[in-house]
Amino acid sequence: MLKISLFYEVIVRDGKGNILAKEEGECNSVVKNFPLALVGLMADVLNSRYVTLKDTSGVERGYPYIKDAYSRVLWVGHETGVTSDIDKFGIVVGKGTSPVSFDDYKLEDKITHGDGADQLYYGTVYIEYSSVEAGFPEITIYRVFENQGTQAVDVNEIGLIVAEYRADLDGYAYYLVERTVLPSTITVPVGGSLIVKYIMRFEE
Repeated sequence: MLKISLFYEVIVRDGKGNILAKEEGECNSVVKNFPLALVGLMADVLNSRYVTLKDTSGVERGYPYIKDAYSRVLWVGHETGVTSDIDKFGIVVGKGTSPVSFDDYKLEDKITHGDGADQLYYGTVYIEYSSVEAGFPEITIYRVFENQGTQAVDVNEIGLIVAEYRADLDGYAYYLVERTVLPSTITVPVGGSLIVKYIMRFEE
């Protein structure tokens, strides 16, 4: 019998590519939006909102918004790089240290995209599929963050946010589906980078 497990990995490098720190572990912090979104994805509904998700601004929205060809789609990244420079969805990082709650709908203190104080440059979100031992599949979502500012940046939390296009907004709503507080602070030096990976493993 197969089970699905979710892991994270964070790696900090200096400007020369040398590894300064590495942290990895199992995620036990999927939040309420995740199972609700799965129900909405699988539900047989038409012109209705089957479940209620809370977006990152705290607004409750009916999902799925059945209106057009993009209905039900939840974006997290794209191989052509359309999520570069965007800190509203995909893998995000923050400075918060409060324990994870099942009701979390945003990071406690998200680090925004940029090259100013306490900011990181958000790169593209990539999604890869591979087969590992015994042919079991593994899905990896990852993003590189660069410190292009003038001071080191501390990271304490990571998260995964999906985006839903909604005709009623003529734009997107964003939903946090996973938040992990790291065991210890990860510091990204000036000129350095941070890679964050989410790894979904199917294993016996």
